[in-house]
Amino acid sequence: PDHTHIIGAAKLSGKLSDGWSIGGLQAFTAREYGHTDSAGVRFADVTEPFTSYSVLRSLREFNQGRQGLGLITTATVRDLNHDYLKPRFNRGAYTLGVDGWTMLDSEQLWVITGWLSATRVEGSTDAITNLQNGSLHYYQRPDISYVSLDPGATSLSGYGGRVALNKQK
Repeated sequence: PDHTHIIGAAKLSGKLSDGWSIGGLQAFTAREYGHTDSAGVRFADVTEPFTSYSVLRSLREFNQGRQGLGLITTATVRDLNHDYLKPRFNRGAYTLGVDGWTMLDSEQLWVITGWLSATRVEGSTDAITNLQNGSLHYYQRPDISYVSLDPGATSLSGYGGRVALNKQK
């Protein structure tokens, strides 16, 4: 198939009485099949598993927007109901992040911003090895010493962050 069908999705957003803004999105995509002929025998294999995608974001502003604190989380969960799917797809991927800012002067010219996030990907040893070998990671490179290829791994985790001082006007 040339696309995946969304079989259901919902979005909810708004403001709570205590000042938090909140938004969420949940979507489900259908299991997709590819049809193949092999020596005159026609069969169908799953090419995309049933998948759930979730996002939840919240934000609280303080002091008339001079400060803020936000949280975000995402999740992707796949139904790998056939053994041949397990080496090709990650079973789940998750993120959690926090971000914020504070204005340093009354004219709101200078602001300190920052964020911190963590991620985790889970799957079979083959799926995680493929991820480690992929062009975004290259864990197998001989010229780096801070990561190494682990062919027995069933998950990868990581984190990142940033703090910045900005002049806004």
